Amino acid sequence: MRYGAHPISGRPITPEDYEKEFGKPVDENRKTRDRPSALCPACKQSLHLKGELDPEATTIFSHNPNSGACPIKESGKHKYSVLPDVDEDTDRSRKLKASFLENWKFHWNRFRKYAGHADIEDFIALIEYADKRNVWRYRNLEECEVVIVLLVIKDFKPVINSKGHALRKYWVRFWFESTVKGFDDFWNLPDASKRVLKASYKVPDGEKLSPDYLVEYEVVAVDRTYLTNPAPDTDTVHAYLERKMSSILKKLQKNMLKNSSKR
Repeated sequence: MRYGAHPISGRPITPEDYEKEFGKPVDENRKTRDRPSALCPACKQSLHLKGELDPEATTIFSHNPNSGACPIKESGKHKYSVLPDVDEDTDRSRKLKASFLENWKFHWNRFRKYAGHADIEDFIALIEYADKRNVWRYRNLEECEVVIVLLVIKDFKPVINSKGHALRKYWVRFWFESTVKGFDDFWNLPDASKRVLKASYKVPDGEKLSPDYLVEYEVVAVDRTYLTNPAPDTDTVHAYLERKMSSILKKLQKNMLKNSSKR
C-alpha cells in the first residue's frame, strides 16, 4: 500500500513521509528505533514497511503477518452482495423506489462526484442490478444511501478518452470499514459512523487487484443533504443523459406498477 493512516493524526501518510517523521528502523548507533506503527485506513490494524531495507525495492506499507480480516487486504476477492431484507414494508419500498427514480438527476450527479468519473451506462446497469435484487426492501435504507449501494457493488476501472487523456486515472473500489460485513451492518450504524473508504489502485496491465497497488485513499462521509439542501445545478444533466435514462425509467416504473397490482 502506498498510503497508510498516520499513527497519531490518522491522516494519509506515504512510506517516505513516515520515514522522514519517525526515522529508519535502525538509528545511527545501530539501535532499533521504537517507531509507532502506521495504521490501515480500513481495519485500523498495524502496518509495517515492506522493502525499506532493500535499495532496489519500492517501499510500501503492508499488513502484519497473521493480521485479522480487512477488506483492503482481501481486495482481490471480496465484494458486497445485495441481499434483500425479508421483513419488508411494501408501501415504504414502493415510495422509496418512486422517489429515487423521480430524483435520478440528483443521484446521478452525486454518484459521479463520489466515483470521480462515471458513465451513464454504468449507472443504468447498477440501478437495474439493485432493482432486480429489490434493494428498496431494506427498512433502514434512506434515499440518499441508495447511491452508496451502487458504489460498493462495482469496481471502477481506469478510463482513457479517445485523445489519450485519463478521465479516471486509477482503478477505484469503495469499501465499508472492516467492522461492516454487509449492508445490514452499515445501515444499523448511527449516521455519524456511516463512512465509506474510497481506495485507488495503480494496477499494472495483466495484474489482478492487490493491496500492494493501493496508491490513494480517502474516507467518504455519506452526504445526507444533497436532496434536502441541493447545490446549484445538481438537478441538471445533459440532454443525452436524459435520453439514455428515459427508457430505463419507463421500464422500472412499469415494473413498479405491475408489482403493485399483484398485491
